Amino acid sequence: MIRNLKVLLAAAMALAAFGALSATAHAAEEFHCSVQPCRYTASVDGTGATAHHVFIIKNAGGETGSITCTSFTGEGTTTTKTTVELTLQNIKYGGCKINGVSEVNVRMNSCDYLFTAANGATVAGAEVHIFCTSTPHIEIEIVPTKCIFEVTPQTATGIHYHNIGTPGTTSTEVTVEAAVPVSGVEVKSAGAGCTPKASVGDSLSANYTTGNTIVTAEKDEVTKTMVEGWWA
Repeated sequence: MIRNLKVLLAAAMALAAFGALSATAHAAEEFHCSVQPCRYTASVDGTGATAHHVFIIKNAGGETGSITCTSFTGEGTTTTKTTVELTLQNIKYGGCKINGVSEVNVRMNSCDYLFTAANGATVAGAEVHIFCTSTPHIEIEIVPTKCIFEVTPQTATGIHYHNIGTPGTTSTEVTVEAAVPVSGVEVKSAGAGCTPKASVGDSLSANYTTGNTIVTAEKDEVTKTMVEGWWA
């Protein structure tokens, strides 16, 4: 009996140690910078298909409209060398078209993206939060028809991270990959017609299907000297 009890206690201690180790590993997922404060800038990852930011909107009937943007930029600042979340502000999309034809304007207005570091290597991915300080929220306008979709504040998952460059040098950067299901896409103005078909007040679904982005760490916003930045 005593021997069995010792075995059970040893097993319990091993499980507790494993749990503590797992918790430590999870807590270690952070964005890192070699200097503080640290400035981050975001831009598209190359010129290939995965660098295009693609946002597909779907109506209740299954009809879709695919919005593709060829450029994306944003910036953020942290006061410490490590952080579990990073907010990108002053976000701009450019070269946007729907179904490869009609011009699209994306207005972020007062909205920012907040990325969490945890779970960035899992299948489900890390979280991205859309934060807005006022209305209107994110507006996606199809220019010829004046149709406007509005993306409301929300939290979604599907962000993945990996590091590029040589560790320990200023060549390190973080690649952010997006595959995010989005809810709360409201039709603000139907204009002469929307793609997909929709009426004012409709609530549609969407998917942010691709949009690889490079996030670079910099010393400050004046010299923009690149420093070491990574996720782990």
